Amino acid sequence: MSSDEFNEQIALEKFEHLATQLKSHLYDRHADFNSQFDETYITEYGEINIAGNKVKPSQILFYFYNDEYKQQMKMSLEERFNEILSLETNEDRINDLIQLVKNKRVVPFVGAGLTVSCGMPTWTSFLNDQATENELDLEMFKSLISKGHYENCADLLLEQMTGPRFNERYKHSFTLRQSVVGPIKYLPTIFTNGVITTNFDEVLEKTYALKSRPLDAITDDWMTHVKKGNNFIYKIHGTIEGTANRVLTKNEYDSKYGENGSVNLERVLPKFLRACTESFSLMFVGCSLTSDRTFQTLKKINSDFGMTTTHFAILQKPEDRAKRNQREKELVEANIFPIWFEAERYEQVELILNYIKLKFEGIL
Repeated sequence: MSSDEFNEQIALEKFEHLATQLKSHLYDRHADFNSQFDETYITEYGEINIAGNKVKPSQILFYFYNDEYKQQMKMSLEERFNEILSLETNEDRINDLIQLVKNKRVVPFVGAGLTVSCGMPTWTSFLNDQATENELDLEMFKSLISKGHYENCADLLLEQMTGPRFNERYKHSFTLRQSVVGPIKYLPTIFTNGVITTNFDEVLEKTYALKSRPLDAITDDWMTHVKKGNNFIYKIHGTIEGTANRVLTKNEYDSKYGENGSVNLERVLPKFLRACTESFSLMFVGCSLTSDRTFQTLKKINSDFGMTTTHFAILQKPEDRAKRNQREKELVEANIFPIWFEAERYEQVELILNYIKLKFEGIL
C-alpha cells in the first residue's frame, strides 16, 4: 500500500487524539471550578489513586460523568454569582444587557479602571503621582480631580514639566509590560461590535489579539466607520504615541468637546457619541462617570434629543442609600442604568463579566 493511500486505523487514531485534545481544552476552560471541586472532594473523601497515580476528582467527573460535571459546575457558578445578582436591581439589568448582547446591540466603553489589573495606572493615580514628583500642590490636584477637571491638572503638569518631559512620563506609564489579566479578558468573547475607550494604552489591542479576534485601533475618522458598522477599537482620546488626536489638556478637550468645559454637539466627539448611542447600547466599565466631559456629553445628548437606547455601567455601589439613589438619578439623566458591585470589591467586576459571558455562551 502506497504512503498516500487512506489508512483507516491511522485516521482513527488521529481523530481520537484530536478529540482527546479538544476535551482537555474544554476541561481546562473551567479551572476555577475544577480546583474548587477537587479541594472539596479530597477534604471529604480523600485523594484518588489509580495504578499508583493521583487522579483529580474533577477529571473523573468530566471525562466519565460529563452530564453530572455540567450540573455540578452550573450549581457552583450560580451560587458564586448569587451575591452579584442579589444586589439591588442587578439581576434584571444584567439580564436586559445579556439580551442586547445576544442581539449584537452593545458596544463596551472602557475606562482606565479596567486595565489596572494589567499594571496600568488610573488617570487619577497618574496625575497624582506626577504632581507629587514635581512638588505641586497635591490637595489642589485632588480638589480639581474630584470635580472632574482632569484637563486643568494636565495643564498644570505640562507647565511645570514642559511638554517633552511630560510626554516621556506619560508614554512610559501607559506602556503594557505584563500579561493581560483580570476582567478585561472577557470582552472579546462577549462583544463583537468594536470597543470605545478613553485609554491611551494598548491593553485592548493585546486582549483581542490573544483571543484570535484582533481589532485595529483608530484615532480619527470615527464617524465614517461607526456609520458603516465597522468594528474597531475607537481610541477617542488618542494613544501613548505622540500627541496627534490626543485629548489631554484643556485646549485639546475644548477642541474635541466644546469651549471652556462645555459640550458642543457639533464638535467631533459629541457627534461621534451621538451616532453611537443612536445605534447601540453602551456598557461602561472601568469608568467613573462623574463630571467628566464624556458623561456631560451623554447627558446633553439625552436632554436635547432624548435617547431611545438604554445604556449600562458597572459601578461601585455607594454604601449610603440616599447617596446611591442620588447617584442613580444622575446616571439616568444620561439614560445610563448602573449594575452595582460592592464598595472596594473590585473582583466583583470580573464576576459580572464572567456571568455575562457564561450566559451568552449558554453555559448557565
